[in-house]
Amino acid sequence: MNINEMLQLPIYLQVSLGSGFLAYVIAYHGKRKNEKAVDLLFGVIAFSLPGILLWLSLEKIEYATAQSIFLVVTLTVGLGLLWRKWGQRLWYHLMHKSRISNDEGYAKTLPRLIQDPTIKPTQLFVTLKNGKILGCTSIDAFRQSPVSGWSIDDEGNIAMYVCEVDGKSVIDETINDWGQLVTYIPKEEVHCMDIRFTKTRSTF
Repeated sequence: MNINEMLQLPIYLQVSLGSGFLAYVIAYHGKRKNEKAVDLLFGVIAFSLPGILLWLSLEKIEYATAQSIFLVVTLTVGLGLLWRKWGQRLWYHLMHKSRISNDEGYAKTLPRLIQDPTIKPTQLFVTLKNGKILGCTSIDAFRQSPVSGWSIDDEGNIAMYVCEVDGKSVIDETINDWGQLVTYIPKEEVHCMDIRFTKTRSTF
């Protein structure tokens, strides 16, 4: 179905499917890199169904179209937010407790470390392939910096503030004149990473 065909659908389907897509994007933000078309299709449909049912119910009592659109979008996007914040973790928790599966919904380990909102990185040490060790001994000290704390993508490319090199402190003498210096490390140069975490809150 192309965009022109979608625009020929009834207004309630356009609104519900559009809202369902927004909810799906919110719910699985950061987890869609290896997404399959069938996952997107059924994910959007699943989030759209409550909105469709709400619209049809409002239609029976002759609710105004503008108000129906607002309520459907609010409900659907709200469900996406709730699923992202609590629903997924509750689901995987129940699966684990029931001894059905230990899967946490992440295809790789690194995205799980980056995206888990229940943990917070406090220190980062990167060992390069040439043997040099770059360290940030307090990520929290850089939370208000231009690049907050640190940055790492799913591939393993890193941007960090270097406080130590091979265990020796490094002082950035140009910080007051030019701002804070961020070191970018491509994944090809990384041998391993050591990251220290603290728990920010309980699972639920």
